Amino acid sequence: MNFIRDNIVKIGILLFVAIIIIVVAVACSNRQPNISEANGYLEMENKLQNAAIRYVKKNPTLLPKTTDKSRKIQMDTLINNKLLNEFHAQEDKNVTCTGYVEIIKKYEDSDSYRYTPYIKCGKYYQTKTIADYIKDNEELVTTGEGLYAQGEKYFYKGEYPNNYIMLGDRLYRIIEITEDNNLKVISTQKTENSYVWDNRFNTEKNDYYGINVFSKSRLKESLEALYSNRDESNGEVYFSDTEKDYIIEHDFCVGRRSESDVSINSDSECKETDSLHIGTISLNEYYRVSTAAGCTAINRQECNNYNYLYSIRPGNTKFMTFIGNTNNTYTYYSIYYGELQTRKTYTEANIYPVFYMDENIIYKSGSGTSKDPYIVR
Repeated sequence: MNFIRDNIVKIGILLFVAIIIIVVAVACSNRQPNISEANGYLEMENKLQNAAIRYVKKNPTLLPKTTDKSRKIQMDTLINNKLLNEFHAQEDKNVTCTGYVEIIKKYEDSDSYRYTPYIKCGKYYQTKTIADYIKDNEELVTTGEGLYAQGEKYFYKGEYPNNYIMLGDRLYRIIEITEDNNLKVISTQKTENSYVWDNRFNTEKNDYYGINVFSKSRLKESLEALYSNRDESNGEVYFSDTEKDYIIEHDFCVGRRSESDVSINSDSECKETDSLHIGTISLNEYYRVSTAAGCTAINRQECNNYNYLYSIRPGNTKFMTFIGNTNNTYTYYSIYYGELQTRKTYTEANIYPVFYMDENIIYKSGSGTSKDPYIVR
């Protein structure tokens, strides 16, 4: 008791300091990060983009007239027109940022444009397309799971690679990065409707079996309708406007294969191409994904092991491809619960849409995992 009485003032001071420390710690733990601290460069890109939009509204002749042309609005132009203040690196205010906004026309038949901002702030930051971000941050591998290089292409292998990307509200998997920096992706969600490969009259069968030439097929018509349809009473409305914003027309390999050709390559398939907005998975793309030692041909069941496409929708891995069979005129190749099959062209199936993304799509955030997919601007 004497000790407490003699040191009561000191004890009171210590208790007061302890309470202050606890209050400060709680306040700091509940403090939301300032937007400028967390997303400073994203804010810069947004401001640059908005300034360019305002500038072009006053100068509409600057807009590109066709989809194959683009226009660049330099940051200095926007600053000189008092639409923007000078930017500096977040880490060093003595470093001045440079940049521009690239404008492209999205569709030939509409006045819709994409404004893509690019900034560079010395060594501290540079705007990157999502393809460049992946190539700069994903370590290449030559065995096992991960990102592989194939010439100037890159593609993912294995059961759990970090190749998830969110477009709008839908999750996709990145199949490959092309030579021209486009991302090729496949939806993890199949179409609600099923679609016939073809149902025309087949002379060989003397019946409406269909014909397995993709360029003249019902499937080609259905894929284009799937991309463009906006009338729910006249078909399936699959893609949102946000998703369609990312899609570009691109060549797909649509050549036919012989049943004796079991090689895991695209030689046969790529002898013929077709320019499409929406496609399907190819045989080569499905089988090259597996890291199983026994996956040496497209007819091997081992190829379903360590293969993210096999489990893209657990219990429902039925893939319609647009690869016809050269052994006859009325069957095409399908991967049916992991088994390679030739199916009659008059049969119907759901589709997991595949498409190419515009090379200029900018990286926003994400690491490519299922819980933290890549997010684009």
